[in-house]
Amino acid sequence: NGSTAPQSAPVTGRDKWTGRYPHLGTGPLAADVFTSPEQFELERERIFKKVWLNVGRVEQIPNAGDFFVKDIEICQTSILVVRGADGQVRAFHNMCSHRGNKVCWDKAGNKPNFTCKFHGWVYGHEGDLKYVPDEEHFFDFKRDDHGMA
Repeated sequence: NGSTAPQSAPVTGRDKWTGRYPHLGTGPLAADVFTSPEQFELERERIFKKVWLNVGRVEQIPNAGDFFVKDIEICQTSILVVRGADGQVRAFHNMCSHRGNKVCWDKAGNKPNFTCKFHGWVYGHEGDLKYVPDEEHFFDFKRDDHGMA
């Protein structure tokens, strides 16, 4: 029909946000949102510990047994990323399921398995518990229940 709808001017400046999100208001923000340790802990628990985080690239671990460790301060954890013999890349908390000690102290490399220095528990590339010294002294012990998470 040849007619065109009137073009509205682009919204800029202050009106750009207040027009879209009027429920946010235009008053100043409280500074404690940015400085409060309690608010930081809430964000750590509700945001950073609940979403996928990019810790590396598959090119860093091209071969079976290749691994790298990434310490994630915001989550207060260490992640062990390893390529298994089946070619799969897996990530685990860098932590022994027995007493919570680190299982890998190197930052990167290639290992046939990962051994906790505390009691010598040995984990495979799939996170499975391969060996426990004196295993017979653990009552009702099932290795399948004690892999890395």
